[in-house]
Amino acid sequence: MNELIPENCKILIVDDVYQNIQILGKILKNKGFLLSFALNGKEALEQVERESFDLILLDIMMPVISGFDVCEKLKSNNKTKDIPVIFISAKVDVESIVKGFKLGAVDYITKPFRPEELLARVHTHLSLKHAQEELVELNATKDKFFSIIAHDLKNPFNAILNFSELLFTNYDSFEKKDKLELIKDIYDSGKNLFKLLENLLSWARIQTSSMEINQVTIHLKLLIDDTISLLSQQAEAKKIQLISNVDTSASVFADFNMISTVIRNLISNAIKYTDENGR
Repeated sequence: MNELIPENCKILIVDDVYQNIQILGKILKNKGFLLSFALNGKEALEQVERESFDLILLDIMMPVISGFDVCEKLKSNNKTKDIPVIFISAKVDVESIVKGFKLGAVDYITKPFRPEELLARVHTHLSLKHAQEELVELNATKDKFFSIIAHDLKNPFNAILNFSELLFTNYDSFEKKDKLELIKDIYDSGKNLFKLLENLLSWARIQTSSMEINQVTIHLKLLIDDTISLLSQQAEAKKIQLISNVDTSASVFADFNMISTVIRNLISNAIKYTDENGR
């Protein structure tokens, strides 16, 4: 998980007593947090419609709309339901505290509070929110990864299965030369499959920021020719011609795995969205 950076965290403080806002604001501003303020619940609800917040510090006893009602409205709105809410209130009775949690608050701090405790709880809930967002992003990356696997590995697998089935069911009727040719096709398909898998794993490491970048001089024509060979079966299935006009002297300074993945995806998508008998 990435380290929490206060300068990237926006907090909304809601309290009808301006002095309370000043106290909270000073404590949080000294730590670098971005702050906004609202003097009542109505202002708070209007602000969350206009801006995005990472955390809301919410008083309970306010005119017009109470903090409890504000929290209930926040949690019933798809746009704001995931914003963590911490109640900060002079109400110390058990019923109020339990009601706050039942309405969806992540924490409840009683006044007067200790600055160290406030900062610790704010930091904890911001870290939890960011960890949850990273988890959602990782799950989306995983889903995309599996989608690419299903798309890119289908043709090589089919080639291996078809060639091996052909060899298995007709072994005795084939000439030695035909058997060797089929075995070579199976070998080439397996090698292409392995290259695809390596590229996909490299792509996954890039997405999770766990891959080291190693820049080298790369001859583009050789790389593109290899990629065309790798995807030739996918193109042949749609009777598409893959033609490279890249100059033999063309080169780039980049990470081989990354640029290979990019070119493979470009050609693969070109095949996918080109009509049959195209080029």
